[in-house]
Parts: sequence; C-alpha cells; structure tokens
Amino acid sequence: MSSNPTVQWDYIVVGGGTSGAIMASRLSEDPSVRVLVLEAGPDFPASEAPSDFSGIDLEAIGRLAEYPDLYWPQVVARPNGTQEPMLYERGRGVGGSSSINAMVALRGSSEDYDSWAAEGASGWAFADVLTSFRRLERDLDFPESDFHSSTGPIPIYREPESEWGGIDRALKESALLAGHPWTEDANAPDATGVSPVPANYQDGKRVSTNAGYLEAARSRSNITIKGDVLVDRVLITDSVTRGVQLADGSTHRVAEGGEVILSAGAINSPTILQRSGIGPADLLAQLGIDVVADLPVGDGLQDHAGVWLAFPSTDAARRSTSPRPTHILLRYSSNIGESRPNDMMMMGANEAFFPGQHGSALGVILHQPFSRGSVRITSTDPAVGPEVDMNLLQHPADRARISDGLRRAHELLESPPFSEYVVRQPARLDEEAQRARAMWVWHASSTCRMGGADSAQAVVGPDARVRGVDGLRVADASIMPSVPSAPTNIAAMMIGEHVAAIIRRDIRASRN
Repeated sequence: MSSNPTVQWDYIVVGGGTSGAIMASRLSEDPSVRVLVLEAGPDFPASEAPSDFSGIDLEAIGRLAEYPDLYWPQVVARPNGTQEPMLYERGRGVGGSSSINAMVALRGSSEDYDSWAAEGASGWAFADVLTSFRRLERDLDFPESDFHSSTGPIPIYREPESEWGGIDRALKESALLAGHPWTEDANAPDATGVSPVPANYQDGKRVSTNAGYLEAARSRSNITIKGDVLVDRVLITDSVTRGVQLADGSTHRVAEGGEVILSAGAINSPTILQRSGIGPADLLAQLGIDVVADLPVGDGLQDHAGVWLAFPSTDAARRSTSPRPTHILLRYSSNIGESRPNDMMMMGANEAFFPGQHGSALGVILHQPFSRGSVRITSTDPAVGPEVDMNLLQHPADRARISDGLRRAHELLESPPFSEYVVRQPARLDEEAQRARAMWVWHASSTCRMGGADSAQAVVGPDARVRGVDGLRVADASIMPSVPSAPTNIAAMMIGEHVAAIIRRDIRASRN
C-alpha cells in the first residue's frame, strides 16, 4: 500500500499495541478496506523483538530504562496523596504493553463483565464476550473445553508443578490448609481459589499481539504500519471525523464514512481526545482548546493496588526450574463492602525481583477497587506527559480489604508450609504504612468509559463510538467501565476482538 499522504483510509488505527494490533489485523482481513496503523514507538517484526523481552524471564521489566524506545518516559503518576509521582511504565511500540508485561492471561470473573452490561454496556456481558475470549486464544491445557479454544493466535499455557519454586508450593499448600479450593483452570467461569497462572507464551517464548496478530497481517496489501509516529489529535469538522494530525503537523485522512479508532491505551487515548476538543469543558477552556464534545474523558481511572511483603528466604524457596518468579495465584472473596466474588488476589514471588531487595515475597492485590483517579493533559503539546493521579486506596472499603488481605497473608506465611522457606517474617504494617507502600500493578483502565445513553460517566457507547462525534471509536482498556478482577492483558485483547467484531457487523449491515 502506498504511503502517499493523499491516500484516504477506511480505518486509521492509532496505536499498534495490545488492542490496536488486534483491531488492525482483524479489520485488514477484509481485502476491500484500507487500514493504516500509526504507532508512536518502533515497528518491528516479532522476530526482531529485543531478546530480553522475547523470552519468559521477567528480570528485564526492572531494566526498562535500558530500552527507552519501548516505554513512555514522560508518563509519570502519583499512586496516592501520600506518595510522590513516579514513572508509570506503559509499553510503546508494536504489541504495546503485551510486548513487555508479565504475560499473565487471566480473564477475571464472569461477574466483572456482567457488571459492565448492568451499567449500560449492552452486549458486553460474559456470555457475550466469551466468543471474543475464545477467538483470541489457543489454550494449550484445555483445548477441548467449552470455555476455551484451540485455534486462536495467542497461546495460553500453565507451568506444571514440576517447574515451580518453593514459594509456589508453599502458597498452594497453605491456601489449601486455610480452606481455599484448588482450581486447575483459573479462566473457567466462576473459578476461585488457588490455581496455576495462565500466561501467553509457548515453548519459553512470549507471544505478544505483535507476534500473534500483526505478523500475519504484514503481508497483506491493504494494511500499512507506520512506527515512530506520534499522533497529536483527531481532526473533526462539524462533529465528523476527518482524520488525524501528527505531532509534526502532517495529516492522514479517512475516506467518506471512514473511521479513526483510538487504541493508544488508558493513558494516551484520553489525552488524544482531550487535545482534540473532547473532554471536560473546564479543562479544555483552561488550555484554550475549542470544545467539540463535553465528556468526562480522563475521569474514572482505575488500577489494581498491591502491597508486597518481602522477606529473606532460603535457597529452596527461590529455586525453580522455570525462570518466571511466580507460577500460582490465590483468588478469594473478601465479602467486605459491596464487592463481587474474587475481589482479592495473592501471588508469591520465589525470587523477589524488586530493586534493592533479596529473597522472596508475597503480594496482596486489590482486584476490585472502588477508588478512581484521573488523567489530565497539562499542555497542548503531545510530547508533554499528562497529569496522572491514581488515588490508590482512597476509598475506605479499599483500605479495609487491603488490611484484611495483609492479615490473611501473614497467617499464610506463618503456617507450616512456609516454615522451611521463610528466614524472617515480614513486619506488619499499620494502615498509614499500607497506603505509603501501596503500588499500582500497571493495569490502567476506565478513562474513556463505556456505558448506555443515559450514563453521565460514559464517553463511548457499547459500540465503542465516541458520543457526539461520527467516525470515531475507542478500543482499548480505557473503555472498561471498571477494571476486571484480573490483570488487563487478556481483557484488552478481548476488547480488540470484540470491537473489531462489532465493526465487521456494521460493515455487513451497510452492504445489505
């Protein structure tokens, strides 16, 4: 496909990351449409991904500073009011965060998605999105299950117990002693308790959405992928999308009836919208931006809050065959406040990979936060990072559940299965210390929330269309009404599949 700037595209996908790579790949399966992918980071074939991130050893995550092309160095965030802003690592480059993350491929609870539908996102209940989950996956352990698939582009694998480390085994045994059930498949509907960690890799190799999706699309004549291209804003005239403007002032246009699809992630999709005149009117007025649509863009930000208990451990605790630091997880329901099932999770780390710490760790993760933060641009310059406030543990019920979870974690660490591994028990933290230690787990979501026509919080409708603007959709974790009870990795892939299916349905309807 020609890169001539006069070309008019049927679809311009902004962001070739976790969701965007899937959007572009699925849309370009129709040879009659022309698809342009604009990625702010580098474009590279999957075979040329940095070796540190092509395998399953997560040590490189702690050394992202050595790979400045693969993350956004200007994105900083404040965890909560007790802490100073710090770097919030988000993937940049094809595959996005799926190219650099921990590869946990957990769907969450069916109630998570049913709650989306109940909040007005019709067509997004678990029964609706199960098809999209199945379409993306190739489950290597449960290929015959009604809830899985054996044909999708993303492999889902669980390390056998023979590969685990001491902390993995101790967490499993202590959880069983505490009365939690053992569940082989954490992605089965209504699964709970202690389970192997499902992850998107195979034969010791990461499978990002770049590898799983874009590789198959690169040979198609109707798709063009441009890397190192920073999008400034969407071009809109009379509430109709015309294309995008890049940071260098150049433009790319959509054809009549074409669409721009923002898949830049939960931090960058809202900033592009805000620079385009779509956002809170008072914020836009402060920056001299003409208001196209007064919508709560950037509000509702959520991430999972985690507190890790690190402790010196024996060699046996840290020894495992697989290079990954953790292989099992424990999910349970706190029954505190109005939380849904599986609102809490614990994960162990055989070898704690936190800078300056040695030994092992046990993490308590709040998987259904009530607290919400915000993303706000502070400049019309797209090279200037936004102001990001997470507000972790702001809600009283969040603080209560973290405190309860840490109490449970100490009980597990003091139980017999951990006795041969823990050299010294970690200190107990009061509530002030818990807030000060709370950290995000890089699961940003919900900044362009999806909802029904009567929802004051919704930025997009259930079809992912931005309210009040023709030809503009958002398809990434930002449209989640609330963060699911799981890492957002696999849910963001599902969103790419699900929105692409909605668009293909619209195309079929227009041709009939």
